Amino acid sequence: APVTRLQVLQQAATAGLALFTDTSSLGQWTYGAGHSELSPIGQLTKDYRSTLDQRIASIRLNINDTCALYETLRDAYQTMIDGYDPAVANRIIVFTDGRNTSTGTIKNLEQLNRAIERIAVVTKPIEVTLIGVGPDVDMKELQAIAQMTGGVPAQILDPKQIQSVFLAALLN
Repeated sequence: APVTRLQVLQQAATAGLALFTDTSSLGQWTYGAGHSELSPIGQLTKDYRSTLDQRIASIRLNINDTCALYETLRDAYQTMIDGYDPAVANRIIVFTDGRNTSTGTIKNLEQLNRAIERIAVVTKPIEVTLIGVGPDVDMKELQAIAQMTGGVPAQILDPKQIQSVFLAALLN
């Protein structure tokens, strides 16, 4: 059977998680019409890795096609600023299989840019990696978001590509 975009996303997320060291801390959110925390930010102990892997495997697609990418990114950015740790790389990794389709509070890239500018703190750099999964990703949108955040955009069609995406992000 062909591999679905969700399966590519789950396999890439699990493979990507394995690339982080035990001294890393990581949290997970999912988003659709809104966002919710799957796992709070925590250190990658063996037990926590297992929890994260289980939560990745439990992700299911939303019934509706609404994607609140802009609001989710703004809120993730705020969360990272609020919990900023100067001793580590503070990074947001976004997986998406499409484009922002929400008609929420942030309606376009210009409004997202203004929202990020209001939140950003020069002494608290937040690294953003945007990973488009599948052929239907709006790469122009991801490139624009990467430009405003100083981030790295990438598109993957196969979970095996995740290692090179994370390597490129780490070298950015």
